[in-house]
Amino acid sequence: MWVHFNIYYTEGTWKLNYEEDRFCGEYQYDGFVSHADSTVSCSFVWYNEYTTGYTYDEVKETCDKYAYDMAGFKYKEDVAMFVESAKKYLGKIKDTKAYVRVDGIRTAACQKTPKTAYCMSEKGFTFTGPTPDFSLYKWVTNSSAQHVKGEDCIVMIIDGNAAVKMDVRACTDTVMHARIFICSLLRKK
Repeated sequence: MWVHFNIYYTEGTWKLNYEEDRFCGEYQYDGFVSHADSTVSCSFVWYNEYTTGYTYDEVKETCDKYAYDMAGFKYKEDVAMFVESAKKYLGKIKDTKAYVRVDGIRTAACQKTPKTAYCMSEKGFTFTGPTPDFSLYKWVTNSSAQHVKGEDCIVMIIDGNAAVKMDVRACTDTVMHARIFICSLLRKK
């Protein structure tokens, strides 16, 4: 939130007025970062301190409810903010590693041919928000990963102090539960 103050002198009296600009919406948010093109990415993080994780559909529904999108790395500044936000919640789930649900589900056509160049690009996935920039993603292998049928959703892997990596895992349940997710909002300043 920005607060714009205006202090002025009129008719022998100092006056003050202000205006609030809630560019991240009316809800509590975890962070925001400004970009060179005069846009701002806002984020909020949800977590489950128990052993179950969030499905892709649950995350999408929650982000939609608050008029946010699922988070994706569109700008290099977003990477640091989303990673820092997610790492902050590792302590809350009492773990040192977690999958974090982010934006991106493989298209139906690319579920059959994930290893083609087209399907490994951003075009091979559907996103709820602005199309992210895959050059900002550091993959465990690459975006064609599909260890078993049905692994079609992008997750961010946080593992202690190791570098954060991206992978494509199941949209419902995963080996390591997706107990954290990030919603984001891209707005003009």
